[in-house]
Amino acid sequence: MTKYRNRAKKVVPLPALWAFIFLLNWGCKPVDPVADSFPDKIILQDARFNTDSTQIALRWSRLTHADFVAYQLLRSEDPAFDPVTRTGSFSVIARIDQADSTTYVDRNIPYAPYLRYAVVGLLSTPGTPARITSNSVDCTLPQHPFLFSVDNNGPYEILFHSLRQEFYLFYQSGLIESYTLQSKRVASYADARFAILNFNQTEYSYYPHIDPRTGDLYVPTGFSYVRFPGGDLNKVQYVMRPNVVWSLATSENVFFLSSEVITSYVGGKASAVGGYYARRADKLIAFRNDINPVIHLLAISMNSFPTRSVLHYFKPTGEYISTIEQVGDAPVDHRIVRVAPDGTYLLTSNKGSLFDYNLVLKGTLAANSPNSVYADYAFSDDSQLIYAANSQVKAVDVFDRNLRRQRSLPIRGYPYRLFKVNRELMAVCSRYPVSMGNGFPQNTVGQAFVVRLTDL
Repeated sequence: MTKYRNRAKKVVPLPALWAFIFLLNWGCKPVDPVADSFPDKIILQDARFNTDSTQIALRWSRLTHADFVAYQLLRSEDPAFDPVTRTGSFSVIARIDQADSTTYVDRNIPYAPYLRYAVVGLLSTPGTPARITSNSVDCTLPQHPFLFSVDNNGPYEILFHSLRQEFYLFYQSGLIESYTLQSKRVASYADARFAILNFNQTEYSYYPHIDPRTGDLYVPTGFSYVRFPGGDLNKVQYVMRPNVVWSLATSENVFFLSSEVITSYVGGKASAVGGYYARRADKLIAFRNDINPVIHLLAISMNSFPTRSVLHYFKPTGEYISTIEQVGDAPVDHRIVRVAPDGTYLLTSNKGSLFDYNLVLKGTLAANSPNSVYADYAFSDDSQLIYAANSQVKAVDVFDRNLRRQRSLPIRGYPYRLFKVNRELMAVCSRYPVSMGNGFPQNTVGQAFVVRLTDL
């Protein structure tokens, strides 16, 4: 809802026809519809949310004063803010020099339950007031349902199941939380379901995996692994094995499993031709590309510092081909490894280290954004654009694949997980800056929520 504190006298309402592309999720009705212009006052009439409540459109009456210089738009999260006396904290979010420009869209709304707006007309002639201040408009923002609220015990991983439109949150205790994304309620979560699995899980190294072809969810447990057919947490299959299971991955019809060795399976059976490679891997990532169409299996061992990364090559039928060690000046960080859709490059580390598909370092995003700390990455469908979650700033930075910075997308929280779904980018955000420790995340995140950036 939008509340109004009007200091202007009421006038005869006139029809005000103006077009907005914004749909109202929350009612915003002007108390005092007014004329289009006044010589001595400004009436801030309206505030409208767009569909996902990430933007607010403002409209006010034109100031026809002869000494007009510019409009200033003020925004405050402080309920005690007075735009006339300027008591309380506030921000000047825009300056508009044209008197006829009487609309503005605030595209960088902070994550806050309450905002107050006002418009100030700046004047130039000595002897007259320095400014004319409008009434204020109070906006109560719709609350994003929170995914979770944590102290130092947040999930060590978050996955999004594109087939089921569900988020999975994985906790060290073995708890998995599933949240269904409602297609008709933007940035909302419902139907929370819990599957408490007695993993006796004691490490952050048991990374879950979703098979993109079947939708099956696999969760290593340290002594075995659990399979949820189709990603349904109500259907569970416990798979017992003689060895510890550290990690697993899939590519087409090949299943890779890491215990004391890495084994490839086709049709449920181990490959008959050299499908084994000695050494434990704490995290497996399998990907393909058209340039070199063999299966690339990235094996990361976290029991050394820096983490040890090895790239294995397998035939599409699962047979082992060869192995290369990591090449480059920066280690692959097990916490953040994202492969572009075309499989030609991957991003890792909180500085945005870009490696080609043979693990040759090509550069870092930090070279063009030196003070940024990135918690996650996503890509455009054609792999030409990189979206980087700036965990210390309320923004998603956009780069091309040559690491040139293109723009920054402001959002209402500190992003630390990104998911590309169709033409939408979904960002899991925190109210507070997120420091990436050993694990995901290891320090206080507070209340997390999700925003959508559409048509990317």
